Formats: sequence, structure tokens, C-alpha cells
Amino acid sequence: MKKLLLLTLFIAAIPSVALAQSAYVGADGYFSIRGLQPSKSYSVDLGGNPLISAGNSNSCGILRVAATGAVKVSDRIEIKDEAAGKVYGFENSSSIPVKDIKCIPGQVKTEREIWKDSKGTIWISGLTTSSAQTIRLLTKSPTRTIRANQCGMVSFRLNNPEPKAIILNNQAFPIAGATRGGGIACKRGTLYTSYPPQPEISPVSADEWKKQNSVGFDEKALIIDESTRWIGYSGNGEGSQQTPTPPAPPSTPTKPMPPYGKACRLNGGNNILVVGLKPNTMYEFSDQEHRKSKYTNFREQTTDSEGKTVLENIDLTKLSSTDGESVWLVAYENGEDDYNNIISYGIIKIPNCI
Repeated sequence: MKKLLLLTLFIAAIPSVALAQSAYVGADGYFSIRGLQPSKSYSVDLGGNPLISAGNSNSCGILRVAATGAVKVSDRIEIKDEAAGKVYGFENSSSIPVKDIKCIPGQVKTEREIWKDSKGTIWISGLTTSSAQTIRLLTKSPTRTIRANQCGMVSFRLNNPEPKAIILNNQAFPIAGATRGGGIACKRGTLYTSYPPQPEISPVSADEWKKQNSVGFDEKALIIDESTRWIGYSGNGEGSQQTPTPPAPPSTPTKPMPPYGKACRLNGGNNILVVGLKPNTMYEFSDQEHRKSKYTNFREQTTDSEGKTVLENIDLTKLSSTDGESVWLVAYENGEDDYNNIISYGIIKIPNCI
């Protein structure tokens, strides 16, 4: 991965021997952990960030919040009605009533209500009809599966908003207040560090960190209590049942974007929209660990002014595997030998654009 080593007095690259697990945040925005087993896949938790998904209310103003088994008891959930600018929060509990409510075309359900159907699926009503809704699971963070390189190191760019901590192997590496410097890099199986050495991020217990850094409701969120009454706003904890706001007109459709991550499938087809890259920059894309023009899914193209590009006619059936795992869809910047942008961990998992 291409990394800029920022030095105090002069630039130098010094090979580093393998050490116990230690973490760094580079001035280029990359987070790195070394001391791992080479070529092994690790699950990385982006601590402090809620798990976000997108949904759409139906013509009755009803939204399916979570399917059976998707959330557990005591999970805290927020729904933001994007068109109305309203946020609603609740905790999944046994007190949520079980009802059989169906959407009848032409009949808008303006009453704001939360219930479960007989299968345990959670629903909410009283939203803007046929419009975008953002669902935030506050008690769970996004995870990424990343494979360590030949140096026993994983490295990835911290997206905005940055997580508060990176959690791996039940250890939390806090990001806030960490010294950002030259970081580390792996070149042809050799690990390099900047000079003078950058301070490491000291890990803490993941369980303790999560207890002290739980994600709370938005201060403007209207909260429901255990008796399923809307009791007021998170910011002051006071109030009473609120009169539902009349549904707003459907919002104007937006440009297709990935629901989470860096890539999505346009109209569910074989054209892949990639975002989050450098603007006006040439990239080579491949579904292999080493790019070769003979591969079916090899592409060489330049991003637009917003760092976007569309990979057309990607063959989703051409999935090679290493050690039984789906090979990544990778972008190589300006012909660099080392990949520096992992677009997806298995092409078949790329979601549809929303």
C-alpha cells in the first residue's frame, strides 16, 4: 500500500522486525495494525460508529425496521425520516406489541406506532409515505473482514466519520488523541516504519471500552418507553405523546450511492458504481490479488471530479478464491505494484445501489 512517511528531520525507511500487535494512525488517514498472522483474515470492528442501513417506507407510511433475528433484545434503534427531518428511537424489548397490520393502498397510517408481526419482524408507522428512511442500530458497529498481508499487517483508510476505536481480537485501539505520523508500510514482504518511530496506540479491553463509549440516541430523537408511549425527546428526557406530523410529499430521488461501503450494483446488474477514490485519477481494477490484463474483470479507467467511476459488464461469475475465500475487488492507483484500495471483499457481496 502506498503510504507517505512523514519525518521530523529527514526521510528514511527502516525495515522493521515482527513485534507483538501494535497499532498506528498515519498522517495520510490510514490505520494499521502489525504483529498479525500473515495471509490470515481478521474481523475488524469500527467501534463507536452505529451500523447504518437504508430503507424506504411504503405508500401507507410504514417501514420494516428489522427482520426476525436481525436485532437482539435491548438493542437500541433509531429511524430518521429523511423527508420530514424527524428522528425516532426505541429499544427492542418484549413489551413491543404483536399485531397484524397491513398496508391498504390509498390508506395512509398517520399514527406513529411500533409493533412486531407474528414472525418477529419490527415495523414502524407514521412516516412520510414512499420515502427514504435511515435505520441506525446504535448497539452494533460496522465490521470489515480484512486479510493480513505478507508482513502480518492490516491497513485501511479511516472513512468520515472516523470510528472512535478499532477493535480486533477483543482489543480496542482508541483513535481519539492518537499521535498521527509516518505510520508503517509493507513493501514486497518487508515491513517499514517511519523515523523517528511513531508512538504506538495502546490497546484496552474491548468490553470495557464498549461500556464506556456506548452510542446514545440523537438529542432530537423522539423516544418510546417500555409501555410503547412516545415520552419525549432524548435531549431533555421530558414530554408527552406527540401529535403526528402530517406526512410530507415524497422526496426527490437522489443519485444512486452505495448503502454502506465503496461500491454498489447499478439496477442490480453487472455495472458496478465505485465511489470514494481520488478525483481525476487513473486506476487499474481487478478481482485478483495481482492485476493482469488477461483477467475478465480487469479494467483501466480514470475517476471523475468526484472520485467516482462505473465498471461496466463485470462478470460476477468469475470469482477466484484463495484458501477458500472470495478474492477482493481491488483498485491499484496510478500503476502502483501494491493495491491500496480494497473495494469489496468478494464481488458477489456488493449490494445494489439505493
